[in-house]
Amino acid sequence: MIKPVGSLKMLQFNCRIGGSETPSIMLRLKSDLVNVLIDGRLDKTEADWDRRVALVVVLAAHNYPETPRKGDVIHGLLRPPDDAQVFHSGTALRDGQFVTAGGRVLYVSALGDTVKSAQKCAYEIADDIRFDGIQFRRDIGHRAIRRSPVTLCSCATSPTA
Repeated sequence: MIKPVGSLKMLQFNCRIGGSETPSIMLRLKSDLVNVLIDGRLDKTEADWDRRVALVVVLAAHNYPETPRKGDVIHGLLRPPDDAQVFHSGTALRDGQFVTAGGRVLYVSALGDTVKSAQKCAYEIADDIRFDGIQFRRDIGHRAIRRSPVTLCSCATSPTA
């Protein structure tokens, strides 16, 4: 929650794998969660977190949330920079190409020293991704940006190998 004076307060936090909160949490997690879980050491492990801001832009399918269209070919999935990740949610692989397979198709998550830099990075990546009927909000983080200093992120993507 953002209080009227601009400070943040968390009342409750739920994070489920597949939820829109998860990509920002996973991007900030520096610890090797998979091996910890496999080895059964979760109760003995201190998580290591990246302290930077994480911001997620959800790329949704045509007509989401009512009846999302499936099967649209996804273009422009480039390898993101080290401080960003594109998480697949509603995608499928068909004839060697990723296609839409659900309402929330991709989560573009980026880290930055400020909300503005994380936002800039995430939107640069999102703007390169294309599929018929793509839709996503352009105002993610806007309230926090109005309350924080602005710095720019140099966030260039590179083609996949």
